[in-house]
Amino acid sequence: MMRMGDGRSRPRAGQGQGAGLHGQGTVTHPDGSTYTGEWKDGKHHGQGIYTHVDGSKDIGRYENNVISDGIEYDQDGNVIGT
Repeated sequence: MMRMGDGRSRPRAGQGQGAGLHGQGTVTHPDGSTYTGEWKDGKHHGQGIYTHVDGSKDIGRYENNVISDGIEYDQDGNVIGT
């Protein structure tokens, strides 16, 4: 389920009626990773934070589910890539 900024829950992006989500929200994927940020047409699009299961993060700008400009951090918050 995805929790939108207005507090409403919706199906996870890409599943059923959730495929066309717009705005801001957070989704928790089945593996436990999360994405918090902007959405367009059901995809990560705009500023966002992807948190991997191990605690590492990709923070930056996403376009069509792919980070296009951002910084990678390890579990301790150290920069490991740009």
